Amino acid sequence: MESIQNYHVVDTDFWRHKTPYKAIRTWHIKQEQYYLVVNQNNLKTEIIKAPLVDIMKKKTIATPFMALKEKLLKQAPKLHNFGITSPQNNQDFLTIDMCPSSKKGYEKKLFRFLEKSGSVANISISGKWMLGHSHDFDALIKSALKVRWINHSFSHYYDRNEKDWSKNFMLKNPEAFDAEIIKTEKLLIINHQTPSVFFRFPGLISDATLVHKLIKTYNLLPLGTNNWLNVSNKKIEKGEIILVHGNKNEHRGITLFFDQNQSNKYYAPIEEIILK
Repeated sequence: MESIQNYHVVDTDFWRHKTPYKAIRTWHIKQEQYYLVVNQNNLKTEIIKAPLVDIMKKKTIATPFMALKEKLLKQAPKLHNFGITSPQNNQDFLTIDMCPSSKKGYEKKLFRFLEKSGSVANISISGKWMLGHSHDFDALIKSALKVRWINHSFSHYYDRNEKDWSKNFMLKNPEAFDAEIIKTEKLLIINHQTPSVFFRFPGLISDATLVHKLIKTYNLLPLGTNNWLNVSNKKIEKGEIILVHGNKNEHRGITLFFDQNQSNKYYAPIEEIILK
């Protein structure tokens, strides 16, 4: 497997195909330079080779991406479920968390449904799940699934005995925040996958410092939910960000999903969440 060198954050606005883009990461593989870029109109990410051309001289252009960043930065911080928690349109978004798990395998029925229906698998992936379930991760990559990879941190730290959320999850060790983001991105890239522009905090727990760093430094968008199915115990309604676990940690949520006859629906890619 090829290695990545000099992976770091950048923030460069440029035009590509007459469309505003932003380069947010760069790295080298075998002396060739690459960029992770986001289309500022539709939030789709791509990996492209250097050089960047037609760089914007002024960062004053209004785009959906910049508007969403500013909107999130102006929101009052909260400990639980900060970020994009409901769509601005009436589409259905299914998000699937893959936290580290000691359980073998994954929820194959769910992924088979998504593949068969042509829906998009919006997967919040942790680095430790990728490493601990390398065969399962490889199977997902090699399937016909349409995937959007949402960063869910590398380690997804969780202490089940710590009931104070302000001392748990990523708030236990906030100085590791940079590595938690970067290590997962690099794992995806080295496996020829493209990280999305979204990030889901483990446990949906965050604070103002981490949120501001996520948005302003890393140009990532915090993604919450308005129906964590296993926890909310409410019926799925039109236009929700549904959260289930695909790692077998919450099989009840998968059962509830199929019990509500969701398998006859199409689920959109997560970047369409802001498009009207």
